[in-house]
Amino acid sequence: MNAEYKRERAPGTKLVTVQERDHSVLLYNCHCHMFELVVLGLEQALGCSGIQASRYAVVAEKFGAVCVFQGTMEACSRIAYELSTMMLEVSVE
Repeated sequence: MNAEYKRERAPGTKLVTVQERDHSVLLYNCHCHMFELVVLGLEQALGCSGIQASRYAVVAEKFGAVCVFQGTMEACSRIAYELSTMMLEVSVE
């Protein structure tokens, strides 16, 4: 039996290969923002839920940094720019 699988994705996005996801956006705990503002900024920039944004913020607070996004260099740069306009400390690796 030959089953055909259909891969779905969000409209306006493209499938990327593993090699294209070799960049990451790191968020650092700079000790200069209120927790709630960091969560709000992550929700807006990443389009993630408040729960996921809170998890990222807790990890950054506890360990000093957290990877919040992985993708192409172009996508990572866009996310990092948006977060940096909110005065959050980020880098693209």
